[in-house]
Amino acid sequence: MDDAKDIDIELIENTGLFQKIQAQKTLFINLFSEISNHIPQSLLLHIHYNAKGNKVSQGANLKNCPYQVLDIIRDFDQNTGHNIRILNWWGHGLYIIHQYGKLNLQENWNSIKVKYMNHYVGLSQDPYNYGEILNSETKLEVLDLELHSHEFRQLILFDKIPYTRSIEEQKEILLKKIKFILDK
Repeated sequence: MDDAKDIDIELIENTGLFQKIQAQKTLFINLFSEISNHIPQSLLLHIHYNAKGNKVSQGANLKNCPYQVLDIIRDFDQNTGHNIRILNWWGHGLYIIHQYGKLNLQENWNSIKVKYMNHYVGLSQDPYNYGEILNSETKLEVLDLELHSHEFRQLILFDKIPYTRSIEEQKEILLKKIKFILDK
């Protein structure tokens, strides 16, 4: 991104633009909250013993772009952790990101290898470096999971989700993707 040298008065006085942006951010926060309400804590505890529930959050500056997040399960421990993240990253896309800690990965890798073979693998030591994670074109089907777990100490899988104009259709697509992950 180029550093501005002059004040862009038209941009900073464009109230309509900022109202449209705020409306879209609110739309995604509400969408993620609705989805979160469909996933009870009792189900999460059945799937992962240390599930901490769901959380909707947002930020203003992920590589200079705003984002909204829905975290499901929320155990970020690098050894035993498990998390599902829906990330709406402005200018980059909508993603579902599925994270396994090293021990959790090792305990489940036979089923992971089969179930997620067409998902992409984030190749980053940092589980929050989305620029690096989401640029990967490596699919799980071609990966040596044992070697990967020694090198990265975790597994981050992701899938890019196309946007739809209909918020109800978007919700159904996201719920279907989440259900696929939560179903054993």
